[in-house]
Amino acid sequence: MLTTMGAPAPGVFFEKHLITSAQDEGNSEDLGSQTMEGVIVSGVRTTHTIPAGQIGNDRPITIVTEVWTSPDLKTVVYSKRSDPRMGEQTFRLTNIVRTEPNPSLFIVPADFKIVDGPQPIFYRTKQ
Repeated sequence: MLTTMGAPAPGVFFEKHLITSAQDEGNSEDLGSQTMEGVIVSGVRTTHTIPAGQIGNDRPITIVTEVWTSPDLKTVVYSKRSDPRMGEQTFRLTNIVRTEPNPSLFIVPADFKIVDGPQPIFYRTKQ
């Protein structure tokens, strides 16, 4: 599933529409669990097929997405998407450090002070 924040770019919306309309042609496969970057992840491979002729294509288009998620971190650690129209896209979360951050990162500097920012401007119209 493709999600965006705010208004999607035209290509993003088009892609989302294609995947949604091809969902009845898709299937998901559980890939089990393994360790990536030192954390346990669970994988799912989803394959969507856009039938020939649906978008002007003369042959079926197969889109394969593989996503590995960490239940502990509640985030994607690895994903790979293969789409013959756009090529291959890979995301990998690396250098995962699960220790507490250095407390000095959260110390307010001694010379820190709060200042008032500019005040909002209110425009009034005559009615």
